[in-house]
Amino acid sequence: MLLSRAKELFQVELTLECLFKAPTIAGFAETIEVLQAGLDTGFKTTPTELMADAILDPSICPISPIVSPKPEVQYIFLTGATGFIGAFLLHQLLLKHPQLTVYCLVRASDLETASSRLRKALENYDIWQPSFGSRIIPILGDLSRPLFGLSEQQFRELADRIDVIYHSGAYVNLLYPYTALRNANVIGTQEVLRLATQTRTLPVHYISTIDVFHAPEYHDMELILESNELEHCDGYSEGYAQSKWVAEKLVMAARDRGLPVCIYRLGMITGHSQTGGFQLDNLICRMIKGFIQLGYASDLDLNMSLAPVDYIVQAIAHLSDQSDLLGQTFHLVSPHSLPLKQLVRAIALLGYPMNVIPHLDWQAKLLTMPSDNALVPAVSMFTQSLIHPKAPIETATFVSQAFDTQNTQAGLAGTGITCPAISSEVLQVYLSYFVRHKFLPRPPRSALQPTERAWIEIDLKALSHNVQQIKKLLSPTTELMAIVKADAYGHGAVTVAQTVLEHGATCLGVATIPEGIELRRAEIKAPIILLGSANTPSQVRTIADWRLQPTICSLKQALMFSTTLATSGYADSLPVHLCIDTGMSRLGISWQNSHQLVQLVEHLPNLQIASIYSHLATADDPDTRTMYLQHSRFQEAIDRITVKGATLPRLHLANSAATLQDSTLHYDMVRVGLLLYGLEPAPHLQGIIDLKPVLQVKAKVTQVKTIPAGTGVSYGHQFISTQETRLAVVGIGYADGVSRRLSNQMTVLIRGQRIAQVGMITMDQLMVDVTSIPDLQEGEIVTLIGQGGTEQLSIDEWSSLFGTISWEILCGFKQRLPLQPEAMSPLNRTCLW
Repeated sequence: MLLSRAKELFQVELTLECLFKAPTIAGFAETIEVLQAGLDTGFKTTPTELMADAILDPSICPISPIVSPKPEVQYIFLTGATGFIGAFLLHQLLLKHPQLTVYCLVRASDLETASSRLRKALENYDIWQPSFGSRIIPILGDLSRPLFGLSEQQFRELADRIDVIYHSGAYVNLLYPYTALRNANVIGTQEVLRLATQTRTLPVHYISTIDVFHAPEYHDMELILESNELEHCDGYSEGYAQSKWVAEKLVMAARDRGLPVCIYRLGMITGHSQTGGFQLDNLICRMIKGFIQLGYASDLDLNMSLAPVDYIVQAIAHLSDQSDLLGQTFHLVSPHSLPLKQLVRAIALLGYPMNVIPHLDWQAKLLTMPSDNALVPAVSMFTQSLIHPKAPIETATFVSQAFDTQNTQAGLAGTGITCPAISSEVLQVYLSYFVRHKFLPRPPRSALQPTERAWIEIDLKALSHNVQQIKKLLSPTTELMAIVKADAYGHGAVTVAQTVLEHGATCLGVATIPEGIELRRAEIKAPIILLGSANTPSQVRTIADWRLQPTICSLKQALMFSTTLATSGYADSLPVHLCIDTGMSRLGISWQNSHQLVQLVEHLPNLQIASIYSHLATADDPDTRTMYLQHSRFQEAIDRITVKGATLPRLHLANSAATLQDSTLHYDMVRVGLLLYGLEPAPHLQGIIDLKPVLQVKAKVTQVKTIPAGTGVSYGHQFISTQETRLAVVGIGYADGVSRRLSNQMTVLIRGQRIAQVGMITMDQLMVDVTSIPDLQEGEIVTLIGQGGTEQLSIDEWSSLFGTISWEILCGFKQRLPLQPEAMSPLNRTCLW
């Protein structure tokens, strides 16, 4: 703000270096006079100054022969633990090494405040665990001070205690000049190297950045090698890159003197790909928020290389454990490219209005944007100057060059640690995290009110009634798993889960990891069973971190789970559910070989069998022969498992249809989805229990008009009026889940009357013939599914109209239809397994 105001008043271009090198009012005034006279302030840091700072203190030298690191590291010293990378690295190291104690350098006035800072950092990213408390020891100190501000005795005692150093701490600010960052990033690194050579030789793992290649000499290189020695330091556009260049030169000098070090050069880091945990001051976060606040994005053809933080810390944790890799440098960058245009499209599709305009027009808007826009502090990165034809963002390392990763690939070979792409699904996880942490408002589609356009009403009393009716079919020992996948079939997973758990369900079934994480974030502690498949080590670790209970379908998958958990340092056994294929031909091991899977899992470490189950393919068919064939196969598989001496856990087979049909199929638990929501799976199963529909879909009349006879309505004029007709436009369409296949077939309810829909259903609207209601007004409520007077429109009626099933209709309603559930009482959520 000060620099902007000075530019306005004195017509001079001031930089942040002016503030740091002339911090007094008199010095600031003198700087303005120098600039007004067209002279050079001399404030810019020169290559000579950088080279001088890159000379390592001669006293920093290994004083004992290099020895191999301990096979089981017990004590680690970590800097930067309250930062983004540091917090996730701390979390990963603690999970990987159950015996580990980590000493964390923290700026604080006392130990209590330091402990609180560390805990809050991990809580902010949803990675805190109560068991960490006794394994994290804060060290009160300051990275920018000699010996971290410790006494010489404290410094030596710390060096005597620790086995390995991870130096992640740095002042990361892409706008500040070198002078503002020097103490923390350069002096701090030198003091870390001093600690590593203080009383004995300690391995150092240094977290660097590919920004060290921001010098112009590297811009035209087709491939930057991990072995590059950082020869150039002139022409940098930012102080952060300068400070990391100098710091890395110090580390290289220490390596040349015999210190065992590894250097990890990171690209642009984004949030956790599964949980969304993100540093909200990150440049990518600022870009996303700034685009949304501005309502405009650039059409710049920019390809970004972005790596999720979970990949980064998993890679560092593994590479740093390999003693034969000491001395190497690793580039940790994403092999995937994310075009800026794809990022913008994803933001728009997730509900935030966005206009894409030419880059020069967008730059002009940046220069006049409100002061509260997230991009204001970074505006200089996105705008051109008279001197440079391109904005700094266009030449930033993370968007412009290819980096050699041979050392990284060789070190990670066979581990399953790979960098995920930033897909639309991952971006949705990020935006959910931003909303949850109040960094972004909810997208407009989620903020719509019933009086504005269209919405879904959820009757939680009907939901609780249905649970109680289902429970009447079950024996007192048979449990109820509530299936809440696909956002509880469009009913709102969190609200539905809370309600069914309060009224008798004992656990929840989901299909994907993000669905389970959403429930855990809502503080739901009941068992959450993942009925879909997980096939990568990264997914396994996320499942364990969020206390989800996965399905295992094969011997290979069981081995992968056990190996991943063991090598990642998880001490507790993970409850797993074994799926047997008895005729569905989907997930699961063949029923003839299921005993092999049970025997294997029983003997694998880190796994505990919580249940064995199968899924019925034709339970909703009036012909029950296939259903009972599957039942007999399941029972035969269980008998064979018992003969082999295995202990039987919970067994479950019945879905909603089987739950209604035969209590012999119930076993220890039933898995119920559709019945919860008040719908029977098939016509011949209606009336067995008293169910109440839970969901209603409603919309508002947005316009009423009269058209003469012979007038075509909507696209293609597939409806032409035969007489003067009064039309109402209703604010809901196929983008909300009302299929075009219902065009000219469906009816709606207005004032308790069935009213015909006419014309082609469009993306956001549909038309109805309200000639029979001559006094209909704009703003009146239209019921598309639900009760109106004595009439009712059901999901079954819709599914019958275009030949599909109720499940597809329910899951077809889109997120821009806000849910309006009635309030329920607080829940007593307990963990049952």
